[in-house]
Amino acid sequence: MWRWVEGLSGGVLLGVVRYSAMTTVVQARTLTSAALHELHARWGPYQLLRHGGEVVLGNWWRAQRYYAMHETRSSSHMVYTLGHRYDRGLRRRAEESGHRLVAMENGHLLKYEVLGMCEKRGCCVASPYTGDQTGLLTLRRLREMKGGNLPALEVRRAVEHLLGGVKAMHSVGLSDGALSLDRALVDRRGSVVIELPALPLLFNGPEHDQHEMRRADLLAVGRMTYELLYGREPGPRGVERVSSAPQSAWDLWLASALDACEGFASAQEAIELLPTEPVEAPSKSVVRQLIDWIRG
Repeated sequence: MWRWVEGLSGGVLLGVVRYSAMTTVVQARTLTSAALHELHARWGPYQLLRHGGEVVLGNWWRAQRYYAMHETRSSSHMVYTLGHRYDRGLRRRAEESGHRLVAMENGHLLKYEVLGMCEKRGCCVASPYTGDQTGLLTLRRLREMKGGNLPALEVRRAVEHLLGGVKAMHSVGLSDGALSLDRALVDRRGSVVIELPALPLLFNGPEHDQHEMRRADLLAVGRMTYELLYGREPGPRGVERVSSAPQSAWDLWLASALDACEGFASAQEAIELLPTEPVEAPSKSVVRQLIDWIRG
């Protein structure tokens, strides 16, 4: 069960915490920029240890990520603060969508352990920690560690995981609209999970068409796939190739994945059509080859 309860003082909201064996209520304690950097800063049962970077949730929204430890379980977690100004519309959307966010159960969606809100401090989230002693591993960082791109079979596995998470979101009427390689975490088992899945929904409001946001999720996965395969973002024309070269299965899949009008109808369709063959980097045009030769 998910519900929001008005706090007794300071306009604080209480969020229901979902654990495997119990359900409790934790107060969203006051969070300030200075307090978050103090040694013993806490939010509920979570002791905030250090800042873990910024998470981009679209053109306008950012979340601050903090590594944290549960004070009674001694388990590792991540706490996010969004700092969005509290308003009635945001609270209403949180009440309408909060239970669906918390209830999402999929191995490729980072679980929401706590979702709460402070009137003055905005939305706060706690999730499991997926990294190791060196920190979090994103698909972008993994791509850079491997020289700029990944082998096709590894890309297929990662994209299948991403599409599985997108399918799970869409199946419960949610979408994200701001997916990227920086929000695709690789856990200790090598599984890819989407960080803060569908959370941008809280900020977008009803004026955003859900069909368009679902389409944006599929396009985002297409762009991520291209980046993982070729080490760069796709151009305005999508897949770069010499016109006389035969199209590979990956060419055809990416052509659909990057088509904003007539692309894949669903995440399931994209999964079913994922190629299994190796792939080569797109051939350079004759002009590009000549420019590279001149530059020597």
